[in-house]
Amino acid sequence: MHGTEKVLREEAARLGLKAVIIRAGVHCETNQYAADGTLLTYYDPRTGRKRNKTAEDDPHVTVYMGKDLDSLTLQGHVYIVWDTKVSYNMRLVRDPSERVKVQPGREAVPSEYWYL
Repeated sequence: MHGTEKVLREEAARLGLKAVIIRAGVHCETNQYAADGTLLTYYDPRTGRKRNKTAEDDPHVTVYMGKDLDSLTLQGHVYIVWDTKVSYNMRLVRDPSERVKVQPGREAVPSEYWYL
């Protein structure tokens, strides 16, 4: 079992869930939203496509979780900390003070979820 899978299974168990689908592996960007919740986008002239406006964020994994693969009820971000003292050099953020890059209007939380 790899580090990402290990920490995500740990977080799912904490929530009383068993199924985890990784939507996006460890990354350090987050989408930005307007005050009304609308996703902010921009036109990228290099590709000729519309892209989501992003900002720096702490390392996290974007996931779906649920009781089983047919009952996914949560979507969210599980934040991690790089730590050479633990297996796979990563662990879950447990204390909000471990968060460094918190976007305006958002809270420094160890993880954040939205119901599907």
